[in-house]
Amino acid sequence: MGFSCLECGFYFEVLASFIEDLSGFKSNAFMARVDFSNLSKNEYLKLFIKVKRIFNGYSNFDYACLQGQLDDGMKVVDLGYYSNDEIESLQEAAIQFGIVIDFVDVDNN
Repeated sequence: MGFSCLECGFYFEVLASFIEDLSGFKSNAFMARVDFSNLSKNEYLKLFIKVKRIFNGYSNFDYACLQGQLDDGMKVVDLGYYSNDEIESLQEAAIQFGIVIDFVDVDNN
């Protein structure tokens, strides 16, 4: 089996595995949220920097989206969707930085 790029026409082989029964396969997605309400200006800036440092490098984190939500006056900001594996490392980092990150299960909410 192969794939051809629609733009340049380059063709390359693709190895794919198919799973016929997905009933035993569960993949949860969690929305990460941080509360910026009731903070002094100094606490707000510190939290902003910590959030940027913790989430930097995660593909679902969009700095411009974070900045936009804060500029719009949102107090609880959404930081993107993350898997179980990503949550574990994010929670460890949050503990190290002394902040609280809420993860909302989007499948059960």
